[in-house]
Amino acid sequence: MNTKNTIIIILRVLLGATFIFSGIAKLDSIFQFEQAIVKAGVSNWDLIPYLSRFTIAFEIFLGFCFFHTEGLKKFTIPATFVMLVIFCIHLGYTIITEGGLTGNCGCFGEKVPMTPLSSLIKNIVTLGILVYLYKAPNEKPVREIFIPLSLGALTFIFVFFFFPVKDYGKFEESANALPDSSEKKIAYSLATEATPDSSVIKEAEKQRLIAEEAKQKALEAEKLARQNKKDSKTPVVEPKDETVKVTEPPKPPRVTSKFAPFKNFSNGVSANLDEGKKIVCMYNTGCDHCMENAKKICELSKKMKLPEVYILFWGDEAEVAKFFEFAGCKFPYKVLEPQVFFPLIGKDNFPKVHYLHEGNIMGQWAGDDFTPEKLVEALKK
Repeated sequence: MNTKNTIIIILRVLLGATFIFSGIAKLDSIFQFEQAIVKAGVSNWDLIPYLSRFTIAFEIFLGFCFFHTEGLKKFTIPATFVMLVIFCIHLGYTIITEGGLTGNCGCFGEKVPMTPLSSLIKNIVTLGILVYLYKAPNEKPVREIFIPLSLGALTFIFVFFFFPVKDYGKFEESANALPDSSEKKIAYSLATEATPDSSVIKEAEKQRLIAEEAKQKALEAEKLARQNKKDSKTPVVEPKDETVKVTEPPKPPRVTSKFAPFKNFSNGVSANLDEGKKIVCMYNTGCDHCMENAKKICELSKKMKLPEVYILFWGDEAEVAKFFEFAGCKFPYKVLEPQVFFPLIGKDNFPKVHYLHEGNIMGQWAGDDFTPEKLVEALKK
């Protein structure tokens, strides 16, 4: 065996092992992989359980194909090349829109975290290896296809049998999840309130206009008084002795948020998350960033009175005690199934913090966007 053939065999084994490992690693964190695909706009929550398992099974199948020389140029290399090009396009879009130096692209699941940029470089190098293998005269004529077909069938059976499809919950993002302005909040209220409650919205809007008009009259009277005092030739005209009552802005009309179904929490605590002011956090039990986020909220709760805090977890409930030990305090919590948690958190990454007032989401922060100062500012709304 000459040196060139040795190199070709080493590259084939390396690629095969890499794709098999990559597929198995994705299975271990399949829900994050599915969320990443939905976030990219490739699929929705209805189709993603099938698409993700098909993609992973196909990747593992290609890995096995690299150990089989027959059909290498006619199927294995072209199919792998096309798949990697699609991955590169996705990674390029991610780098342009979100940056490529932070986060985990999910190529190797949670086993080997890689940034989008490092993964893109890896894929480009792999594409170069595929081109080299394609040009090398090392393929045997296709005579026996039983082995690769059997491997493919066994791979798909394994993935779909041991990781059965489970439908995701119906928690699609709505306008209520993005209250960037009062205009959006009003629009959401008008869209979600039933007809019998429309009078409540009109009354709230009427009270807001009265309050703004009263404030404006008070400012004009004060401005007129200052102007008259500056002009010595003009007698000072004091404003009429009447009390201008400025009413506090009314609380927003109650709406039904996506958190309404969750009423029972740890230690027998029951709550209506759409009643009054609430802080709802979405964490992964084993996430270091989530622990740091919870610790900031705990420290803030010791400095000022916060609304009631509730946590929706995804992960191993056995890790909850360790989570709260690090955070420094404990809040009522509920551990959700991934089929509920991921559609609920949408396209954002955990940790995610929501501030609700009567079911209206007045502020929300995902990932590293959260700071105690932002929460304090939102609480003034």
